[in-house]
Amino acid sequence: MSKGDSRVKKEAYFDKLKTLLDDYKSIFVVNVDNVGSNQMHQIRVALRGHGVVLMGKNTMVRRALKGFVAENPEFEKLLPHVKGNIGFVFTNDDLKEIRDVITSNRVAAPAKAGALAPLDVSVPAGNTGMEPGKTSFFQALGIPTKITKGTIEIVNDVHLIHKGHKVGASEATLLNMMNISPFTYGMSVVQVYDEGNVFSPEVLDVDDETLVKQYLTGVANVAAISLAIGYPTLASVPHSIANGYKNLLAVSVATDYTFPGSEQIKEYLADPSKFAAAAPAAAAGGDAPAAEAAAPVEEEEEEEDRPILLQGHTRSLTQIKYNREGDLLFTTSKDKVVNVWYSHNGERLGTYNGHQGSVWTVDCNSETTLLVTGSADNTAKLWHIPTGKCLKTWEFKTAVKRVQFSEDDSMVLCVTEQRMGYPGTVTVMEVHGVEEQQSDEPVVTMTCEGSKATVAGWSALNKHIIMGHEDGSVSLWDWKAAEKIDSIRPHNELITDIQFSEDRTYFITSSKDKTAQIIDAKTLDTLKKYETDTPLNSAALTPSPHEFVIVGGGQDAMSVTTTSQRAGKFECRFWHRILVEELGRVKGHFGPINTIAVHPDCKGFASGGEDGYVRVHHFEDDFFKFKVDL
Repeated sequence: MSKGDSRVKKEAYFDKLKTLLDDYKSIFVVNVDNVGSNQMHQIRVALRGHGVVLMGKNTMVRRALKGFVAENPEFEKLLPHVKGNIGFVFTNDDLKEIRDVITSNRVAAPAKAGALAPLDVSVPAGNTGMEPGKTSFFQALGIPTKITKGTIEIVNDVHLIHKGHKVGASEATLLNMMNISPFTYGMSVVQVYDEGNVFSPEVLDVDDETLVKQYLTGVANVAAISLAIGYPTLASVPHSIANGYKNLLAVSVATDYTFPGSEQIKEYLADPSKFAAAAPAAAAGGDAPAAEAAAPVEEEEEEEDRPILLQGHTRSLTQIKYNREGDLLFTTSKDKVVNVWYSHNGERLGTYNGHQGSVWTVDCNSETTLLVTGSADNTAKLWHIPTGKCLKTWEFKTAVKRVQFSEDDSMVLCVTEQRMGYPGTVTVMEVHGVEEQQSDEPVVTMTCEGSKATVAGWSALNKHIIMGHEDGSVSLWDWKAAEKIDSIRPHNELITDIQFSEDRTYFITSSKDKTAQIIDAKTLDTLKKYETDTPLNSAALTPSPHEFVIVGGGQDAMSVTTTSQRAGKFECRFWHRILVEELGRVKGHFGPINTIAVHPDCKGFASGGEDGYVRVHHFEDDFFKFKVDL
């Protein structure tokens, strides 16, 4: 190509770009990495009549835009985004619809060695159909296999490639051998230009409801500021009028001045018995259960110092959990039932039925909208708390012994039992909204080598997962990479419970070795140790500023029938967290205490026992005034 031909083509390109900029008010800056010519053709066809795709060298595009800036200064906003493998899509149609057309065209592609993985890739367990001669290839990648009926079978799911990491030659070869095309490629929108404004494509997802909500929030803020500084605005005038009317009513009540709006109020104040006459009318039109609940006030006041005994299970308790506000208490038991109670009065609000085996564990999200449970029927279930509807059932190979929502409620971890040849695992599942479909595929599965995990929980900001094991050890895991970072053995026997502080920077463990220990969540250093004379099944921390530890347990259930309550040591024991001094004991259960939970606002605590009862204790005023003499 001669230099003259090149100049002519550049001029033609500049003219075309100028024409498109004049004819179209909106531009999508799109990334076209790994988009082939055939896929590009399909996108052009899909946009025909609605938009135009223009590609070009970045240097030429920048030069053209700089030439147009003098006439249209707003084009300068596009220059910072002309980098990488990008192109333009011009349109005058609805931006959201065109964005969906652009991004919907995606094609599956095999993994290529050296390419950056756009997502995590796992190889599922199962028969590969490959001959035994290729076993060494799997061994080189650390994938556990066995020979079944003359073919290679992968024993466990394997996390092969991590998002953002380069694909190795061996990984790419294996995926191609198994006919797995893990990646999909297509155009992605980088920025949107619309009538002189440049913004992120996420803005297109903002709907009218969100805009109205934000607008009303702004109006409320304007009204609040206006009222606070005494400057009237359209937003504050209605409130000023209402407040003025209230003040006028107050003046009328306090003086002899009367106007039509204050006559009824003065009449009520002159004859209080009319309030009683109005009450039945209000109750008749209201909620009948609420009226019934308000009746036994005197009885509740007389018995407020006694613990509330919850009798809703027919077998031993396995776990109890307060919601974040502390007004609800969830309980699980070996009787297959999950109950929810009002924590202030012990009234049962409802049950969640569906498990076919003992329910071992429960947790609710921070908004009290979702509940997750784990059971001996090898399932974990996700429930909608207000309606009791089961939104999702995740199936596992063995029983689910512990579940817990992540700090941001976007995930839930499930600890599964080691049994019948299946290893114990900690599996992380993604959790979506109530109306969204839940995923069947785990985010990651961590297999515990050696001693199985019995309990687990999330550290601060979901950075790590901390597990307690059957041999008394505690391990710290990078769950995204499914790798164990550190491990210690603070206990000599099985760890029965793990509960975290409010900020998740430390946690407390209980063990059958008769001790509870507070451990730093980052370094795994033991901070405090509490030694008792009975096996412990649970330990809990009171929220700040109250520095207490509550532990509970008792001898094994198999010996309960031959032992008195005193000898069994079925008590909740209070320790000073800092001084490591036992301060007192609370009795009441007729069997081992299996689980303890503290109210989030430290208004009390609850315990669940082998005897099938839940005892809810409310702290008296003396508890909050308690001080230790040094």
